[in-house]
Amino acid sequence: MSATTLKKGKADYDAGKMTFAARDYIVAVGVRLGYLDKRDLVYICELCQRAYEPEEINGVRKLKKFKGFTVDLRLQQFRNINRQPMQFIEFESPKGKKLLAQMHEEVTR
Repeated sequence: MSATTLKKGKADYDAGKMTFAARDYIVAVGVRLGYLDKRDLVYICELCQRAYEPEEINGVRKLKKFKGFTVDLRLQQFRNINRQPMQFIEFESPKGKKLLAQMHEEVTR
């Protein structure tokens, strides 16, 4: 992203115009401040990653559970396969973000 695009985006944002350049400016500022990662995905703190990383048992990786959901950090989703139909919740969805916040709160206690 060029400096010219960012300057135009800042000017558009300051003027209250929501253009593509303004959106790029907002994302760039969010990345710089640490609110977003570079791919604009959900951020999972290192403590949560360590707490919910799969454990290896006899060469097989077993995923951990949180509130009845299997936590898959690689695919970034919560899964409940005991329910019919099976339930898949993406980390980026509103319900996924809520579960991630609860998971983070539990890990940091």
